[in-house]
Amino acid sequence: MKLRLLALLILAALTLAGCNFSLAEDLTPPPGYVHPTAAPTTGPLYPAQAPNPARGASIYAEKCLGCHGEAGLGNGPQAVGLPVPVSAIGLGDISRQSTPAEWFTLLTLGRMDRYMPPFTSLTEQQRWDVLAYVYTLSASPDEAARGAELYALHCAECHGTDGTGGSSIAIVDQQRMAQFTAIGLYQAISNGKGDMPAFDRLGESDTWALAAHLRNLTFDLAAAAEPTATPLPPVESPIASPAEPSPLPQGEGTPVVDTSPTPQASGGTVTGRLVNASGGSLPPSASVTLYGYEHGSDESSPTEILDLTVETAADGSFQFDEVELGEGRFFVAEFAYDGIPYQSGVTVSEAGSSLLELGDLVFYETTTDTSALSMDQVHIIYSGLTAGLLEVYEIYIFSNTGERAVVVDTDGAFIPFIVVPEGAGQVSYEDAQVGGSFLPSENGFAIPPSAEQYGIQAYYTLPYERKLQISRAMALDVLTGSVLLPPGMKVSGDQLGAGEAVDMGSGQTFQVYEFAPIPAGGALDFTLSGQPDDAPAATAAGPQNTLVIGLAGFGLLLLAVGVALYLRDRARSRLDDGGDEDGEPDSLNDPDSILDAIITLDEQHKNGAIAEDAYRNRRAELKGRLKDLV
Repeated sequence: MKLRLLALLILAALTLAGCNFSLAEDLTPPPGYVHPTAAPTTGPLYPAQAPNPARGASIYAEKCLGCHGEAGLGNGPQAVGLPVPVSAIGLGDISRQSTPAEWFTLLTLGRMDRYMPPFTSLTEQQRWDVLAYVYTLSASPDEAARGAELYALHCAECHGTDGTGGSSIAIVDQQRMAQFTAIGLYQAISNGKGDMPAFDRLGESDTWALAAHLRNLTFDLAAAAEPTATPLPPVESPIASPAEPSPLPQGEGTPVVDTSPTPQASGGTVTGRLVNASGGSLPPSASVTLYGYEHGSDESSPTEILDLTVETAADGSFQFDEVELGEGRFFVAEFAYDGIPYQSGVTVSEAGSSLLELGDLVFYETTTDTSALSMDQVHIIYSGLTAGLLEVYEIYIFSNTGERAVVVDTDGAFIPFIVVPEGAGQVSYEDAQVGGSFLPSENGFAIPPSAEQYGIQAYYTLPYERKLQISRAMALDVLTGSVLLPPGMKVSGDQLGAGEAVDMGSGQTFQVYEFAPIPAGGALDFTLSGQPDDAPAATAAGPQNTLVIGLAGFGLLLLAVGVALYLRDRARSRLDDGGDEDGEPDSLNDPDSILDAIITLDEQHKNGAIAEDAYRNRRAELKGRLKDLV
């Protein structure tokens, strides 16, 4: 079973169900962000004429390669200096989730909180051309050739040899195809659509190859006569040069202060205020650093143009004078407390403005007591067997709804509130990027209080033949969780519910076993048997490099979201059988009903139906009641 394919199919199912978890989220600006001018319009969300990847290649080299890299792996020469990771848009796992319409919108509007400016200096056709080139990065020439062969064999008779439509729809319909993800094409091929039969006997690789060719049919594959984009001068400095620590969290501590600003003073003022959200006192005097950036009219990567430091007043206020506030420049302030860097929101200056208010720069008192965390979900996924080693991925979804930032000391191979089984090898961890952002600390990372959940993905291997007794110790109270098994494997254990085969699309299933809340210090005990039906005969197991683990984390994040929504749907059905008007059961006297109430509460909060204070108070009350019962 291909775990990443499973994750992608889950995401497709969620998208078809109207879920908000999609690349469209990338268009949401950060809190407090306003466009310096009217937001650019996107125009029609499909190209007026077939995009040309060859023309797009030259545009990509000038506009995109610096950050995204030659192959689109997010490893360009300027990426190392950025304070945020650059998306690996050249990977199939990433590009297959996008529609051309979504990525065109992202190119047009930009995403300044991720340091990507709008590319409105390009014409609409140039933007479509560069997107066409990006899509070709994730399909090898061999895959493209195989896709063309399969199309001629299975599709040309109905859709026409060039996709213009014979007895069926035209594949080259730009408006229609701009709304399709590759995952959607994969599912249409595998399951059939309308009068089109299902081609479910094609293997996974052949189906992806055919989906890639369907996309290629919408492109003008003729060689470009000459570049259509105006060459740009080399970008001398990314947003933070590799020689200097980044102004955003990178685990390297607080940036070195440079009190020599680049722009000439123009009398502008930038203000803000420190706020101790833990309710403690403010430091009598503290250093706050202001960073300023601009992306310029040439749409190059944002460049740092300002680095100033001032001391705060007794009331926590700070003020930077003589700051050049040019139109479209954006600013962020940073303050380190107990070795943890905190930042204000990103604020953009407007034309003619002489005052820029950053608002509150919130920080927290710290604690090393990890019991302040709440483990909301634990999902254990057995994904494959390689050379006698069982590959295991685990997703931990947890919250910090307290008043202090929890500081976690780690060497990268051990996290105190995650206990891997005895005998585990090749242990590694990654940020699952669920929502909340970890902050760097001196010996590890910090988890500030947040309404958003945090996620950590763990990977390890276990020696395995055909049977294995598992004991998963839990360091924190666990509210809910599941064990997922591929076809061919079985599990038995008193703590596990009856397994349900969950269809993840294209006939792919995982057996999902839910388990009830487990108190801190308890364990989940079960016995595994059998082996995955598609266990490979490779000679090594485990991730080969950080990129592989990162991709696994991306896929598993989607898997965790899919499982969470699956559990939520079950909770909804139970609530429909006996809930009140507020979506809570009439009686909250058992763990299941309390868990249902927590899930419903989280959903209402996510949809903005509950105020922050009320949400935190009610969630804490329900969690306390649940702990009393377990």
